[in-house]
Formats: sequence, structure tokens, C-alpha cells
Amino acid sequence: MKREKLILIFLAGMATFSYFSSRAIASHFSSNAISAKRNSEGIAERPVGSLALSDLDDLLSQSVELRQEVEQALEEVGQDDVGCVAPLIHRPFTDLNNTRIAPFSCFFTDNRSLIIQAENLAILPNGEITQLEELLKRNGIPQGVLIQFSLTSWQWTDANH
Repeated sequence: MKREKLILIFLAGMATFSYFSSRAIASHFSSNAISAKRNSEGIAERPVGSLALSDLDDLLSQSVELRQEVEQALEEVGQDDVGCVAPLIHRPFTDLNNTRIAPFSCFFTDNRSLIIQAENLAILPNGEITQLEELLKRNGIPQGVLIQFSLTSWQWTDANH
């Protein structure tokens, strides 16, 4: 009897903790479509995630010129692929949580990188296409949203020049 009572007390405590923590988490993130912290100058800083340049093949294929420049840069550094970083969507409890979005920064050497700008588009299950930022402002985000990018520009940075 004593053991059963302890188990019930423990389970009640866990249920209470779970209820209040999930409400606090949902409340914290519901006001931030794309989570952004502010640095000391008040400039928004988004969390970033890593990915391989090869993960951006669909985006790179939108420009023959960009594709050629990337292939040449990879050849120059003697690599098949390089690492990139991109902002993360921070929307817990949705399919989009931790999705990487544009802009993408790819690092070929310590001194040379590529920044790729693109529109972040959301394709809804009903076929509607909308700006991702607009979708994230909505109250409910449907399941099965696909993210697609539309290339707008790119820029190489070279610390030696």
C-alpha cells in the first residue's frame, strides 16, 4: 500500500510539472515566429545549424553561373563538398522545427566563403505557396509543409582581397 501511494504521488508530481513546463514552453515560443536573440547592439541573432553544400543542390541548380563558380571553387580547394551554416526555424512541436533557411554561408577555406541569398517559400499541403515568414505568423501551421528556396543573389567573400 505504501509503495502504491508513493507511486501515485510521484506520478501526480510529474503530471503537474509536465503541464506547467509545456505551457511555459509553448508560451515562450508562440510569440517568436523565428526565434531571435538580441546581441549587445540590439541586433537579432538567430540560432544556426550546419549542413553540407551538397544539401543545397536544388538551390545551386537555379543558376548555371553559380553552379560553375561553386564547382571551380571546390576544385581549387580539392574537396567534393564543404560545410555551410544557416539560420534555424525554432518552432517546437511543428514539422518546421530546426529547419535551415536562407541565407546560407558556406566556407571553402578560412579566408573564402560564399553567402547565398534566397526567398524562403512554404508549400502548403493544399498546394498554396507563400512566403515562409508569412506562414510563421499564422496561428496554426499545418503538418506536411515543404520548404523551397528561390535564389535571389550570392556573394563571395575573400579575406585576401
